[in-house]
Amino acid sequence: TLPRTLLFLNVSAPLFLDSRIKGEAFLRRVTGPGLSPGRVVLELTELFQVADIPLFVDSLQALRREGFRLAVDDFGTGF
Repeated sequence: TLPRTLLFLNVSAPLFLDSRIKGEAFLRRVTGPGLSPGRVVLELTELFQVADIPLFVDSLQALRREGFRLAVDDFGTGF
């Protein structure tokens, strides 16, 4: 693989609150095939409105601490 290649994954807001994308299990899924979290960009889609902002922010901060990158897809076109 190319050293600067990034993998962009579109993720809707409810999935950021799903336990399967949190913690060690998700980290193992990413690093198992040899990716580092720093090469994975979790791109927030605009399809859903976030109901619990503090919980959502906590989830995003936890992913950032693991090294994942975050992006906003089509900012301003949805919720």
